Formats: sequence, C-alpha cells, structure tokens
Amino acid sequence: MNTYEYEKVWSDYKAGRMEGEMALGHTLQHVGKLYEAMGIVTKTQRSLQEQFTQLANEVKTLGSEANRVQKAADLDRLSQLVASFTLSKRALANLRVDVDRLLAHTGLPPSPKGKPKLSKPDGSA
Repeated sequence: MNTYEYEKVWSDYKAGRMEGEMALGHTLQHVGKLYEAMGIVTKTQRSLQEQFTQLANEVKTLGSEANRVQKAADLDRLSQLVASFTLSKRALANLRVDVDRLLAHTGLPPSPKGKPKLSKPDGSA
C-alpha cells in the first residue's frame, strides 16, 4: 500500500472517494512514520545532549588549564622580578662600595646621611 500525503487522504475521504478502512490504513501508516521520525529525533537529541555535555566538560578543563597556565606565567614573572630585584640590590651594594672607595681615595668626608657634600658651581656649599 502506498502512503498518500495526509492532505490527499483527508480530502479524498471527505469527498467520498476513499472508504473509511482505507483512510484508517493510511492514517496508521502516517502514525508509524511519525513514531519512526520521533525515534530518530529522540536519538539525535540524546546524541546532541551528550556532545553538549562533553563540550561543556572540555570548556571547564580548558578553563582550568588556562588558569593553571596563567598562574605559572604569573609565578615565572614574579621569579623574574625577584631575580631583577636581587641583581639591583647587588648593583646598589657594589655602587656603595665604589662610592666609599672613591670617597676614601679623594679624601672627601661623607655627609651625615652617607652622601658627600658637594659644592655648588658658584663655590658655595
């Protein structure tokens, strides 16, 4: 038995060109096709839900990984700053030693704060 479109079955039945049993048979075929389509839609919906859940979990994982990478980068930057600060402290200590040697060599007295008093270009202090 061929399946006719719903509109054709309905119009033929209303016009008396189709018996009730035949219209019922076509209707049952339509119902069967609807159940088949509904099963496909349900499977597709479940598959899409699983894919969505998987993607959501991947996004969480990527977010956690991004946070971990950012923290590592921040830690690396902090280590660089600490190393730079340490080098600056050493350079300052070396500079103090050099200034102390220069003061000792020139015989200039250090100021009370450890800085020499230099005269101004006009000769005043």
